[in-house]
Amino acid sequence: MKKKFGIFNSVEELNRAAAGQLKEGDIEALKELAKENGIDADDVEDYVEGYTDELATPLTAALGKIEIEVAEITHTREKIPCRIIANMTKGMLTDINIANSVMKKDKKIQDIAAIMCEMQCNMGTDRELEEIIKTYFLEDYENTKNKVKEISEKYKGE
Repeated sequence: MKKKFGIFNSVEELNRAAAGQLKEGDIEALKELAKENGIDADDVEDYVEGYTDELATPLTAALGKIEIEVAEITHTREKIPCRIIANMTKGMLTDINIANSVMKKDKKIQDIAAIMCEMQCNMGTDRELEEIIKTYFLEDYENTKNKVKEISEKYKGE
């Protein structure tokens, strides 16, 4: 989906854009902004009615980004592992650091799947996948590759 409002690097950026639309009274643009970012229409209504001070929380913004990201994947071979990674990541969003990192422009669920595919690593256990996800979102690409390699080595010859 082509993004009219662009990609945000944080929930704060998203909320600033929402505040601007609300201040201008452009509710349709606010609804479009929310839809582009996977934010529920009920959250828009609550925001417009003044029940909440901001459109999104770190949790709702991260959940929305993940949903949009997975929905935009077109290849089935890529979609299946990404859905597994996405679902695991959603369960980890209670960690505010992970939720904030999910919002970063350079962090994508597809990258985790690509690293694992590139290194010919299967998913392993849930705990191992969780370690990979946490490393990706809280550290960097190289550390993620090292974590995948470490886990992959455990299964060689099995």
